[in-house]
Amino acid sequence: MTAITVSLREVVQELEALLEDATLYLDLETGELYQLGDDEAAAVEDGQEDDLPEWLEDDLPRIREIVADERRWLDLPTRFDIHEWAIMDEYAHGQEDADLSGESSRAIHGRGSEPHAAPHPVPDVAPDVVPHRAPPPERHIPPRGSPARGSGGTGRTAAAAAGGGP
Repeated sequence: MTAITVSLREVVQELEALLEDATLYLDLETGELYQLGDDEAAAVEDGQEDDLPEWLEDDLPRIREIVADERRWLDLPTRFDIHEWAIMDEYAHGQEDADLSGESSRAIHGRGSEPHAAPHPVPDVAPDVVPHRAPPPERHIPPRGSPARGSGGTGRTAAAAAGGGP
């Protein structure tokens, strides 16, 4: 198979415009991109081409080719198939240099680095129970100048403040 040139910009544009129930295919011989609805592909695979809309009639030979020749037509991943964080994690762990691998791994595992990760494990609870943190324990702080508070800010001990010595 000979190498083909494909515009990455064109692929990105096509992927961004991709319908939710469709797949973008790349012709590995020509570099052509073709968006095919999942329902249309399934109809051709199941031999129900008569159920296809009339406006697809001209594209039917190409759709048949895409469905039949997986070696020529590569189905590209959709935005739902691409997990950026998993790609970075795989890259970090795949480094031969242990220092670089560790540094890369720490960089992506830092606070706020994984967008879908909870900062703390959430316990498995019933759906109507919402986990929360317990409030901090109450602390009683005596009023300023009180013997229970200590020196009251004068540098003297509580005993000295109460008249019991220096």
